[in-house]
Amino acid sequence: MKEKKFQFIEKPKDSLLSLIIANRPTCYAELIKLAVRFEFLHGNCNSEDELTQDLEKRDQRSDTRIFEDFALPHCETKYVDHSDLIFIDCSKKICKWFYGDSVKGVFFIILKSNESLENKKKIQHYVTKLANYQTILKLYGLNSLEDLEKMLN
Repeated sequence: MKEKKFQFIEKPKDSLLSLIIANRPTCYAELIKLAVRFEFLHGNCNSEDELTQDLEKRDQRSDTRIFEDFALPHCETKYVDHSDLIFIDCSKKICKWFYGDSVKGVFFIILKSNESLENKKKIQHYVTKLANYQTILKLYGLNSLEDLEKMLN
């Protein structure tokens, strides 16, 4: 049986974190569309095109890679009902990112406009953890949202 190109890991409604395993990604545009589609399918996005544009605009301004092989694309947008952080594991097949460089992992931060201070602090906590490359290396190969949450808490 052929391996699925992407595997969506279901998440509880109250979680800020999401996990997608990308077995055969191709490029940044595909990963952005995947993250946006994930938001739409989970009832969080009211305009796929606008959210895609918000994410692409940010990468056009400057490279969102925080390490050579790990990107942290982010945007603040009015096109989602709640903030979400989506980790896409591309470590099985390295993916081309925006400026032609390759990434093994992408952590999207989609921040709802006018997000609460409480959720902003939670997001800041996760981002602080991602500033450590050793933490990022431990994210690759995770198969559950629970494992992702444990790693980042």
